[in-house]
Amino acid sequence: MTGIGLRLAAVLTLASASLAGIAPPSATASPAARVAAVPVQSARLQSVPARTTPAQSTPPGDTTTAESALLAAVKTPKLRWRTCYDYYRCTTAKLPLDYDRPNGATVSIALVKRPADQPGRRIGSLFVNPGGPGGSGVDLALAADDFLGASVLDRFDVVGFDPRGIGESTEVRCWRTNKARVRAIKGFARIPFPWSRDDLPAYLDSAARLARACSGSTGKPLSASMSTAEVARDLELLRRAVGDDQLTYLGFSYGTFLGAVYANMFPDRVRALVIDGVLTPEGWAGTAATADTPVTLRIDSAGGAWKAWQRALELCGVAGPEYCAIGADPRGEFQDVLDALRQGPIPLGGGWEYSYAEFSADLLSALYYPDGAEFATWEVSLLHDYVEDASAGRSAVDPSLARGLARYRARWKQSFGYDNSTETFTSVLCSDSLNPSNPNAWKPAITRAERATPLFAPIWGWSSVPCAGSWWHADDEDAYRGTFDHATANPVLVVGNYWDPATNYSGAVAASTVMPNSFLLSSDSWGHTAYGSSPCVTEQVDRYLVHLELPARASCTGPQPFSSPLDGAVGVGGGATTEVPLPDRDGLPAIVPLVPEVAPGS
Repeated sequence: MTGIGLRLAAVLTLASASLAGIAPPSATASPAARVAAVPVQSARLQSVPARTTPAQSTPPGDTTTAESALLAAVKTPKLRWRTCYDYYRCTTAKLPLDYDRPNGATVSIALVKRPADQPGRRIGSLFVNPGGPGGSGVDLALAADDFLGASVLDRFDVVGFDPRGIGESTEVRCWRTNKARVRAIKGFARIPFPWSRDDLPAYLDSAARLARACSGSTGKPLSASMSTAEVARDLELLRRAVGDDQLTYLGFSYGTFLGAVYANMFPDRVRALVIDGVLTPEGWAGTAATADTPVTLRIDSAGGAWKAWQRALELCGVAGPEYCAIGADPRGEFQDVLDALRQGPIPLGGGWEYSYAEFSADLLSALYYPDGAEFATWEVSLLHDYVEDASAGRSAVDPSLARGLARYRARWKQSFGYDNSTETFTSVLCSDSLNPSNPNAWKPAITRAERATPLFAPIWGWSSVPCAGSWWHADDEDAYRGTFDHATANPVLVVGNYWDPATNYSGAVAASTVMPNSFLLSSDSWGHTAYGSSPCVTEQVDRYLVHLELPARASCTGPQPFSSPLDGAVGVGGGATTEVPLPDRDGLPAIVPLVPEVAPGS
């Protein structure tokens, strides 16, 4: 699912538990105060009981004899660090492509280390992973100063590595040239998901081409050795290579599955392990009972996004139009836009249109940010103006908007070199997870999911269709699919964000329930993951990493949306100037569809 943003905010109070029976906030309170007082019905956020204290009675598990023997046959790599990026250290490690053949072909794994600020008090190495699958651990380590706390930077060498197939490590490439890649998957990559009947044939054809090119029909391509279990084995050898007795790890989004797999393959080798923005491990891997449901629907990311958006509309209405762009009638304006888009694309003028699929991607992208609820409501307000103009026969042409949309739609096929992001996401996802054999199973499954999670089920559901068993043939016989109930030598800290649009809070609850020696830290936060956006979470995680102290509290609160008066204005069509306070994303207008920085599933 995506990596974390770099976020700063002020410390706020504990998240409230269920406040049923408490009187509603006073109508005379300020809009910001009324928003802060809207209760979070936390009981509704959990599908299973949460674990907030480790189960001390469960003895730690051991690495299996078979796994120990597998890695004993591999010599621990000797890391030769060199200075890079001013004060960082860089190196590469040669590791087996297939651990069943320890003396066979190898992959090159790129690593970056940020040395501890206080080497005399150094605890060891903190390995970090940003998610994806396909995110660069090297890039995350290079950003350590921007998101990690001072106490962590003082006491740890921060180590990031690009997993096999990804980034600066040996890359997976399913085509010889970028031009061939673009041509083959244009139906799959140029739109967020197939919405119209005309889109579906080209989308499925490109998805099949992607699966065939990456998984092959003969030999053993790299994609057949990219499961998370192989990366966990790499991580274990890298832990040995840096000289740590046990692993200290901080993983976000898909990186939480890597953390869960490592914890269950090597439970006796865990010093401190934090997973934030948690994929339910059994949902990602799948079981015999769930294999007929596509993986990207099993993990219910769409449910998390829809839940977050419904909460945003609720808080927007409480705050009112002084604090929210659609505060007068949030649900009504959103429904008007949704109804219009379901009937067909909204004309923007200049021959350009805006579709239901683009709206879904744009809204989801906004919700990835801690302040994304405000961004999303600005967009709904702007689109509502276009809908009203179109219904009244007025023109709302904005030439800069049309030019921005043209640039965006051309962007997917531009690359400075070979862009393998689609291949990395697909190769890991399909290697890890069980899925239906027939690609025709996706459409009815998505239709069923849409009943509970309108708007977001298709963008998540369709992203895994290349994994259809009849298409994908690069099976990794060493992929890890459970069990996930091994007790670790030290507790696992599980962080769940109530309003995460990519990794549903229920995933954190499920992970903390199945992993016996774990602690669930919940946060009433916004955006994807909580570390860095909730100062309370950041403080608790840092203390755990440094001192091995579990949180003194089970819940936190991060900054809430609609707490500041609006300082921009949305144009009302007819050529009016539009000023939308969105982050600068390549200079594109706010209404231009934006996909998550890492493909869904990250």
